[in-house]
Amino acid sequence: MKTLIGILLIVLEICLGLYVGLWVMFVGGIIQVIQSCTPVVNSIGIAIGLLKIVCANAVGYVSFYVLFGIGILMLK
Repeated sequence: MKTLIGILLIVLEICLGLYVGLWVMFVGGIIQVIQSCTPVVNSIGIAIGLLKIVCANAVGYVSFYVLFGIGILMLK
């Protein structure tokens, strides 16, 4: 049972890392930059969108490793 929960946590963390890193940060950043350019240019929106795009990789890794360690410990 402990092994099953560990595997389930690892699978869920892969999905969470992809969702947060890819969809929320990367795609969300691109959408924010585009929406900030029309019809009036919003410089703060563009800056935050670009920051989200740049930090997407790091945030994806951090969100993945939050519970990944717990899942690995449960496998042992």
